[in-house]
Amino acid sequence: MNSSSWNQFAALALMAFALFLAVVARDGFTSAADGTESSMLAPTWSSDVESAADHMTAADFVSRVLTEPDSVAIIDVRPADEYAAFHLASSVNLDLPRLLGAEGDVFLAANAQRTVLIVSNGMTHPAQAWTELARRGHANVRVLEDGLDGLRAGELAPPSLRGVADENTARMKRYRFLAARRVLLGEGDAIPAHETFATDPVKLSEPTVVSVRWLEEHAQDVVLLDARGSAEAYQRGHLPGALHVPIERTRAKIAGVGDQLLPAADLARVWGSLGIAHTSPVVVYAEDKLQDATHLVLALLSTGHRDVAILEGGLPAWMTAGRAISTDVPHPLDTNYVARDALPEFAAVIEDVARASAEHSAAIVDVRPPKSFRGDVEPTEARPGHIPGSRNREFTEDTVSVDGALYWKSRADLVAAYRELGVSELDAPIVSCRTGHQASQTWFTLRYLLGVRGARWYDGSWKEWAARADLPAETGSAKP
Repeated sequence: MNSSSWNQFAALALMAFALFLAVVARDGFTSAADGTESSMLAPTWSSDVESAADHMTAADFVSRVLTEPDSVAIIDVRPADEYAAFHLASSVNLDLPRLLGAEGDVFLAANAQRTVLIVSNGMTHPAQAWTELARRGHANVRVLEDGLDGLRAGELAPPSLRGVADENTARMKRYRFLAARRVLLGEGDAIPAHETFATDPVKLSEPTVVSVRWLEEHAQDVVLLDARGSAEAYQRGHLPGALHVPIERTRAKIAGVGDQLLPAADLARVWGSLGIAHTSPVVVYAEDKLQDATHLVLALLSTGHRDVAILEGGLPAWMTAGRAISTDVPHPLDTNYVARDALPEFAAVIEDVARASAEHSAAIVDVRPPKSFRGDVEPTEARPGHIPGSRNREFTEDTVSVDGALYWKSRADLVAAYRELGVSELDAPIVSCRTGHQASQTWFTLRYLLGVRGARWYDGSWKEWAARADLPAETGSAKP
């Protein structure tokens, strides 16, 4: 038995013994069903010890505070000087006499709908407190398994110090580590303003965003697609059941222009090889490139598949919530997928863009970095610059990073930014970038988060436009 297991066993044994003493000292003998006194009947709460309902593991605790922070109240029973030297953010310091006295009664009453977690360096004093509180009928109280010492040596320690040797796995676990340190210790920068756009519908029927909790509850009912570009990253770890669909599987050189979305019939064969049927709800996730997920969703929409969602926060959010990853590669059965009609005005072709540029009939939003838009860098395309009349807002401006996970900024901030750019929900803007990849993210943001129903996506983007010598180009900042 290793030291950690021995400490846990000893703490649980102590808790059980404390229960016994509490029963004998305070309740005497327990009455049997026939009214006679009997010392052989166990107290009703002793089953909590047997079923481990008396404590919470460090992993479960961190998951709770990261995903449901308002559901846990923390009581630190150490002396005041130890608490002052180190304590968890939002914890309240009540030593045993205060916890079991009037102050504790007030705190427990105020937090009756929460899980109350008792912490100390180890488990001895929390176990004693739990015993007495359980005797008083407080069923929502738990003890932190292995105490603060175990928490600091485990969940709050860098993954590299916890025996995680694989660089890729350590990187993924770091998302949770950073979030835990920020929430429990107050480390790192303040969380940038963002908003949760997950709708978590009862059933997927329209393109939307879903949460980690929703995906976990519906994992057996959806086809899960990993849109990351790296096959190696996928092989080293992905969400259980996920199929790898990098952007290369949905694009090819078409009519002399590279990186173009495959025709609907070709995409239908890809969907069929993934076991996707017309009725299959599909959830897509990425990691640090949200545009990977939005482009795959866009590809599905181009074949008329509307039962699709993006996992909010992607793989980092999944890891932060403490959910498992897998290295197993699923092998789905082929289906006969027949493409249906895409959305009306789903995409713009080069003729549409040329008309909008010449006639100023639609806003053209170029989402490349400003230096590429201005033509300040040596282009990989035929020439530098941008489509005349287009407006520049880099796609990264719509999102923020929270502990390594990408989230959209607040709806109010996004609406204000696009209105300043001259785009509102009543407009029909055309979104462009270099190859259509980054533009897919802005298009999804406008179309499905902000309700700009007429937004169109230009697949050819600057790569196609720049190659046409007969079409004009501008350099420098956007003209007013």
